[in-house]
Amino acid sequence: MALENEAMNVALRSLVILSIFLAVCVPVCAAPSVSGVSGAMSPGEGIAISGGGFGNKPIAAPLKWDDFENGTVGATLQSVDPTWVPYYYGSAIYNNATSHSGVLAAYNDPFSMTGFSTNYFQFAPTDEVFVAYWINMTHADVTDYAVIKLSRINSSSAAAGGGVYNGTGDSGFSNICPRYGTSGYLHYSPGGGLPAVNLGYASVQYDTWLRVDMYKKVSTPGVADGACDVAAVGIGSQTHHDIMTRAAGETFLQDTVLLGLMAANCEGQFELQIDDVYIDNTRARVEIGNASTWSGCTHREVQIPTSWSSGSITATVNQGSFADGASAYLYVVDAEGAASASGYPITIGQVSHSLTVTNGNGSGEYDEGEVVAISADPAPSGKLFAWWIGGIAHISDRMQPATTVTMPAEDVSVTATYAWGYQLTVNNGTGDGLYLYGTVVDIQADAAPTNMAFDEWTGDTGQIAEPHFPATTLTMPSKDCEVTAMYVSAVEGDLDASGFVGQADLDIILANWGDSPPADPRADPSGDNMVGQSDLDIVLYHWGERAQP
Repeated sequence: MALENEAMNVALRSLVILSIFLAVCVPVCAAPSVSGVSGAMSPGEGIAISGGGFGNKPIAAPLKWDDFENGTVGATLQSVDPTWVPYYYGSAIYNNATSHSGVLAAYNDPFSMTGFSTNYFQFAPTDEVFVAYWINMTHADVTDYAVIKLSRINSSSAAAGGGVYNGTGDSGFSNICPRYGTSGYLHYSPGGGLPAVNLGYASVQYDTWLRVDMYKKVSTPGVADGACDVAAVGIGSQTHHDIMTRAAGETFLQDTVLLGLMAANCEGQFELQIDDVYIDNTRARVEIGNASTWSGCTHREVQIPTSWSSGSITATVNQGSFADGASAYLYVVDAEGAASASGYPITIGQVSHSLTVTNGNGSGEYDEGEVVAISADPAPSGKLFAWWIGGIAHISDRMQPATTVTMPAEDVSVTATYAWGYQLTVNNGTGDGLYLYGTVVDIQADAAPTNMAFDEWTGDTGQIAEPHFPATTLTMPSKDCEVTAMYVSAVEGDLDASGFVGQADLDIILANWGDSPPADPRADPSGDNMVGQSDLDIVLYHWGERAQP
């Protein structure tokens, strides 16, 4: 009886039909198709969605989006966001006892308990309204079943504090009634003589967050072309299309949504929480779900669009209660309520991991797969960078002081190490400097003076690969060392200036044989501007001779 009386009172206040959207496209729909999603699916990040059949949404952003994270515990909704207007027994407040996402949610003032301690949001009059949010009832000692008023979509707003709605010709309410914390049902009673609908929601329980969607389209006055949809995502839904919601001569539109923070037929201690409220004047939206088909989703989170065209959408990511790293699917719903036939696979969130760089730069939190530049600090006096130690499997070149780390799915630590350096002195050549033990150093003799030729290296020659070659290598010992390039008087026929007439000089002649003029001037020792027998005779005549110091 109490429930019937409450329904009658609501009807007399001329409230609009509360409804929830069931996004199942009728056969004539051309459902949207998503072909790609770019950008990180992380909270607050922007993503770009490509595809086709998205339809039109002249104003991309919703009329209202609020996850209540901007408030503080105990503050009223209106004190933080004045677009939420208190309704009847006071204003809903921010609380962190429980939330669907983030750390804060809106909840009813426990002082009034069963009253409409809630808020409403008013917008420009429109013939369509879509509402989605998450609701939870926390109870301690409820002794009877609770009738939770999900929300009200109204044809005119209430006077602040007055609790009276002045719209005409349309009324209705929706309730979720958890029975003794174990079962419940969604009660839907629109105007116009439509019957109440019992969906048998055995899974609707206390202390459980539930996503509800509502959609209402007012009819042409006197014509049965309106719609009222109501659904609890993952549990069930009811769709009422082609119904008359405005009688002939009525012209009212919808302009107010009242949050569902009221319970009736309930004795005992309880609280109601609401989180992630999304209100718009169209069903066109973006969602992520936990199944590859829209109908198979039992968990969905609405995204916040920022631009919209028939083939491209940008949106801000709302992760909701999806876990970091979870696999999910992205859907686009058009203004007719048609959703993508299949979801586009995505990964929710980016799991960041810690990179610790000791004796260097690059420490921070990074996503898996991110390439991070790291660099070693300058070496202490007398020492040189040696190599990186630690997570070397993820370093591109551990022997370089400036390199990169590719982040794995775990924390990583790397350390730059240093060792004493030894001095190499190269006289009459290049390559001297401070080197680590074992370093292979390129050394090069300076060009020989006029009429002279390189002879050999002298000094710590035990470390030199080829002491008789002007360009060679030296392997650094664990001490300072010194080498000197020596030269001798040139010998005729020593075309490569090695200090010795032999095969290398003959090869120069043969490689340029017949050239006139020669491409390599060394191949013409006779000076007749042609490489031939006279030049070969010079090399053969001096074959085996060595220059003298």
